[in-house]
Amino acid sequence: MHFEILSNDFERLTDSNEELRELVLRHQELIELVNEVQNIYSTSMLFNIIISSFTICFCGFNITLITDPGISFAFLSFLLMSLYQIFMLCFFGDMISVSSTKIGDAIYKNKWYEAKPAFKRSLFIIIMRSRKPCVLSASKFATLNLTAFTKILSRSWSYFALLRTMYR
Repeated sequence: MHFEILSNDFERLTDSNEELRELVLRHQELIELVNEVQNIYSTSMLFNIIISSFTICFCGFNITLITDPGISFAFLSFLLMSLYQIFMLCFFGDMISVSSTKIGDAIYKNKWYEAKPAFKRSLFIIIMRSRKPCVLSASKFATLNLTAFTKILSRSWSYFALLRTMYR
């Protein structure tokens, strides 16, 4: 992940304004990239999450009802791919969020206390910015992270349980 590489570079930062300028520009580019991805894919991620929640529910329901192993296997593989797709979205969203906040930690681990006052102020500004994580969200409805993945599974299970109760 690019934020991880950047945080490693910040850990090795010397008292060089030029090196700091390059790292800050790279940090800004990564933030802009995350914002662009958010703007482009936000709505489609929301629809993907909503549809996948129901797909997971209905596939699970069909697997419990259908007695033909071939058809059950088809539903099971579709269910697993739906789970995998949502997991990957949430996993990489979580990686972006966690790694973007590690930049401040990397700067703090550096020997910033030995730097000149102006350089310390620049580092402080970067630390303050890195406290606000970069996130991917589904149309600002839900932030894509591993917590969101567990919520999606929980909702799908609730829909599944409701459907099973109504079917009986």
